[in-house]
Amino acid sequence: MRLVKVAIGIAIGLAFWHFVVPGYAFMAKHVAGIAAPSMFGHGWQVGGPGEDANLYRANGSIAATVFMRYVTTNVITLLILFALSAEPFSPRNLLGCVAGIVCLIPVHAAAILVIAKSIVLPGTLWGNAAQAYSIFGSHAFAFALWWLLRPGESAASATGKPARRRARGKS
Repeated sequence: MRLVKVAIGIAIGLAFWHFVVPGYAFMAKHVAGIAAPSMFGHGWQVGGPGEDANLYRANGSIAATVFMRYVTTNVITLLILFALSAEPFSPRNLLGCVAGIVCLIPVHAAAILVIAKSIVLPGTLWGNAAQAYSIFGSHAFAFALWWLLRPGESAASATGKPARRRARGKS
């Protein structure tokens, strides 16, 4: 049964990633655009047509392009984790999933800025941060959000150990 849930999670994740990312990318680019001047300097902006994020210099030329499909792969991870729930279509599970996706917007905005900074300043700490995000950070954020937002499961039940009971009648 778990394999079926994983397959459903992958299918929903890929469909979401394919059809919703362009609109979602607009929100992430907008959030990144708010922070770009403080990170790069006055006049720098994030934007661009379509779903990819372009970093524009003050003179309007493109300094870097960040592909949003590369940045947002952790949405699929998040949806798979929520699909593995005991009741994947329960209102609490769906609410947690939507809340997790909304919480990923600032993560993706920060990833846009870090990856763009690593392109503009190659061979610096920014490059290491971008590499760390691409290797494990993006999926670690998805796992952490799932862990925090999963419905009604305690840490004890997630590890397979039975929860401790309180003795009745004793105060």
